[in-house]
Amino acid sequence: MTADQAALLKQLAHDAYDLEAYRPSLTQSEAEARIAVLKAKLKLQDGPPHTQ
Repeated sequence: MTADQAALLKQLAHDAYDLEAYRPSLTQSEAEARIAVLKAKLKLQDGPPHTQ
C-alpha cells in the first residue's frame, strides 16, 4: 500500500475502534477495500439511532 493509504487506514481504524483493520503488509487493493469498509462503518455510526 502507499504511504497515504497507510496513514488514512491507520486513522480510520483508530476512529472506528477496529485496530486490526490496519496491517502494514497490505497490498494497495486490500488497503483500498479496507478503507472503503471503514468509511462506510463510520458513516453508519454517525447517523441517527434507529427507533423502530
